[in-house]
Amino acid sequence: MPIPASIKNDIDLWAAFQDGKEWALEHIYVSHYKYLLNYGLRFCQDRNLVEDYTQDLFIELWKSRVTLSQTNSIRFYLLKSLRNKIYRQNLYYRSRFQQLAEEENYPFFVEYSFEDSLIEQAVSQEQRQRLIQVLNTLPARQKEILYLRFHSELSYEEICSVMGISYQTARNQFHQAIKAVRQDMAVGVVVCLALCQSVLR
Repeated sequence: MPIPASIKNDIDLWAAFQDGKEWALEHIYVSHYKYLLNYGLRFCQDRNLVEDYTQDLFIELWKSRVTLSQTNSIRFYLLKSLRNKIYRQNLYYRSRFQQLAEEENYPFFVEYSFEDSLIEQAVSQEQRQRLIQVLNTLPARQKEILYLRFHSELSYEEICSVMGISYQTARNQFHQAIKAVRQDMAVGVVVCLALCQSVLR
């Protein structure tokens, strides 16, 4: 069923979802499922388990929809909910998440690759390989922040809420990651951001 013309943004869609409109649930599921699955796989590489977590999440949200808080970004709300669900239900990942204050070596599985023509035009093969190496050796926290910023298109405030870190930490970690890429690639800020965005989206 197509979305009614009265639905202008995520606030309207979420309100319809909370009001029990099944078409709103279907639209939210179809629009955000792949983002949730991809994000969940960064923590747990058992695809079946992540699929179960994601489907269970939607069932739980539907059952408790009336009591859910408001949101102006459904993707942010869902990503945060899935991360919390993985934390709560998987003892291994809970133990790893609990170490975030002391270390950055928690599981966040992502391997970057080049599929965008902009990258191929902008840098040589040697530079492409080097950029991949730099991105893949970043600390997990920096990887996750870059992923949420570029791939999931979350704001710093939303990233903080998803990851449970301060605004300053999010910004510092983001800029440290970009600085590492810039220094290694010897490129300016604009080119660096364009390269990272092309790889991560």
